[in-house]
Amino acid sequence: MKTRQTAIVLAALLWASVASAAPVTGRIAISSDGNKHDCDDLFATAVSVAILAKTGNASKLRYYGYSDHIWASSSGCRGGDRDVEMARSAHDTAAMWGGFDLNVFINAKQNTAEAVRRLTQLINDSSGSDPLWIVAAGPMEVVGRAIAASDGSKRQYVTVISHSQWNNNHADSPSSGESPTHSGWTFDEIGRMNPSVVRKQIADQNSGLHTTYSTYYPWRDSSDSKLRWLWDRGQVTGIDWPDCSDAGMVYWLVMGRPSDDRLSPTELLALFAGPTDPVPTKHPAPKLLEAEPIVE
Repeated sequence: MKTRQTAIVLAALLWASVASAAPVTGRIAISSDGNKHDCDDLFATAVSVAILAKTGNASKLRYYGYSDHIWASSSGCRGGDRDVEMARSAHDTAAMWGGFDLNVFINAKQNTAEAVRRLTQLINDSSGSDPLWIVAAGPMEVVGRAIAASDGSKRQYVTVISHSQWNNNHADSPSSGESPTHSGWTFDEIGRMNPSVVRKQIADQNSGLHTTYSTYYPWRDSSDSKLRWLWDRGQVTGIDWPDCSDAGMVYWLVMGRPSDDRLSPTELLALFAGPTDPVPTKHPAPKLLEAEPIVE
């Protein structure tokens, strides 16, 4: 009986997810770290990219700056090179799921000036009919630099989404013993720009998604290689629970959720319960790629 009830709940949530998900109005930019401190972004980045693909928003993604802890990278996460693993979680997930312009992915630490330039250009291209949503899934430094360099009249069409006080403040609050020490843009400092962007602080997604790895056994055991890939991205983090909390911001955006809602593992599983057939990956010659060569 319990199994049947669980199936009914998942079916209902799947229907609700499919019914609620819709193409986002405007364009999407994501800035995440993953190259320093907690290893969770190795999982959260892959899940975020998959959510965009699954909900028909792959083509809306115009910027994904990973490794945006620009002051330093570190090893760890089961001993792997974290910049390489973040590239795999971002670029390789997008290539697997399909529908993305693979040129929008950039290592923000290795190419900081270009990352800021691209994001600034997206801000300057914004309008009432084509707004920009920036999912801030790492320290605010790259996002802050881009906004500061942008046309002030365009900032009203830009929304920066955050769920994490750590991300909000880390640029000015390096961890104890962190080397090199650093300072930079915080979420509040961005809000004090004049004019500024729209800021959206949603509920911290950690508590809603806190679960055990066994919750995602359906992905591990799936016949779909894309879901097994998500499982593998969780394993490479080396942490003791499958933390994809930053992906809750992407889910919030594509579902139009209330700001106090927290994504649950049940909802996440339901979203991916249907077919995950990819659409062709786009490789246009984007207008933003006119600066110095990118070092990857």
